Amino acid sequence: MAINKKKQRIVFSINKLEEEKKIVDATNKKIKWFKKNGYNFTLPNKPLASIYSEESYQKKMKEIRNKWIKQENDFFFVLESFFNKKFKKKIIVHISKYGVGGGYNLPNHVYINIDLPYNPVKTIKHEIIHIIIETFIKNNKIKHWEKERIVESLGKIFKI
Repeated sequence: MAINKKKQRIVFSINKLEEEKKIVDATNKKIKWFKKNGYNFTLPNKPLASIYSEESYQKKMKEIRNKWIKQENDFFFVLESFFNKKFKKKIIVHISKYGVGGGYNLPNHVYINIDLPYNPVKTIKHEIIHIIIETFIKNNKIKHWEKERIVESLGKIFKI
């Protein structure tokens, strides 16, 4: 089956060294909160500059992209049907080896940690749902754990 790149809504990007340093710094700043709340995360065990190699990310990124491509159209079809809205924004998925399992930044950035034992495609879907509902969450002052339950419930409805 040929994939039309124009229709793909996800762009995969391997984090550069500087981006990985930012994730490590951000993780270190919130480490107490992550531990207290049961989040898994990874941090480098040596100076990052001495162990970073973009090539070490390539194989995993290709595997994730190939799995994603097979599911992308169905996933967005379900989202658009549920929300009765077209999502035209390209999502940039940043591939990392550090931090928590996944995260997002508005308007269109998803972060996944390929060194944790999570299903990366499921994590991408989870974070995209966060992006889609974030305005609603903020407007209604919904707390973190309630937000997570909403995202997880939507994930179950969407069968991710």
